[in-house]
Amino acid sequence: SSLMIRNIPNRLRHEFLVEIFNEQFPDSFDFFFLPIDKLTKVNLGYAFINFKNYKTIISFYEYFHQRKWSNYNEQKVCQLAYATCQGRENLIDQHK
Repeated sequence: SSLMIRNIPNRLRHEFLVEIFNEQFPDSFDFFFLPIDKLTKVNLGYAFINFKNYKTIISFYEYFHQRKWSNYNEQKVCQLAYATCQGRENLIDQHK
């Protein structure tokens, strides 16, 4: 069960986001991909996450959807949607 996370502040790093998500939902996901712009070295503002158990999506959605990114003086609000590509293996293949 996979989600697309949108409106991520560009200066947030992969490690920081994984830490945020693990604080609230420890050991709940098995794939996280945050694309980085090769020229600017910042993220592109979206990511993909796959959960080990589909039931976790509901809690994750309720916690993070429409939430402001704290501690970054950002006006961006986290937006979540089901990813068109579902499942860990499919996400790995898509983002090689």
